[in-house]
Amino acid sequence: MGKIETYFSFLFTFYISIFNGISSDPSGAKYTVNVNNGSSLIITGFTNFGTFSCSYDINILIDTLDIEITKSDNGCLNFANLQLNLPVSNFSCGNVIMNKDFRNLLNYKEYPEIEWQILCIDISNLNNWNVLRSDTLQVNTIMKIAGEKQEYWIAVKVNKQDDRLSFSGNLPVNIRDFKLEPPHKVFGLVNVYPTINIGFSIKVNIL
Repeated sequence: MGKIETYFSFLFTFYISIFNGISSDPSGAKYTVNVNNGSSLIITGFTNFGTFSCSYDINILIDTLDIEITKSDNGCLNFANLQLNLPVSNFSCGNVIMNKDFRNLLNYKEYPEIEWQILCIDISNLNNWNVLRSDTLQVNTIMKIAGEKQEYWIAVKVNKQDDRLSFSGNLPVNIRDFKLEPPHKVFGLVNVYPTINIGFSIKVNIL
């Protein structure tokens, strides 16, 4: 498992304004964070023989991210041009054969990256925009895999302790929504199911 940068450098950046208890318009705010070891992004697949996991290996971390934030009347913080690109080749599934199968499944030669765009975070249930020690917030995202886009709401669990923050959650995804078909291996004896789970756990320090 590697540290995580891409998918969730956005999450810890915009969450920081909330966790610090900002009660005014945060537009234009910039923050610097440090991603801790132990953070992870893992895609888990399911077969008739069990499960397999592919972890995203990240060696170059993005510590700062400039974003434009606006607050809408419905209680959402909206983010302009907030998109993360995940190279499919950065996922490791444990061995060369599984890596090849995973990349071929996602048609990585034609679509080498998974694109993840963050639209907004729902803070309508927060008291004065302030997260205490633990909260679960809804994040609206668009994922693009193999050239196809799907929109999701993700429940993200947030924990705060002094200047340390952690974010975790799971997103079930049906690959058929992206016009992908699960493969059959070993002469059809191994069947890969269409639903995968994207699990993430991010740990950061506010600098």
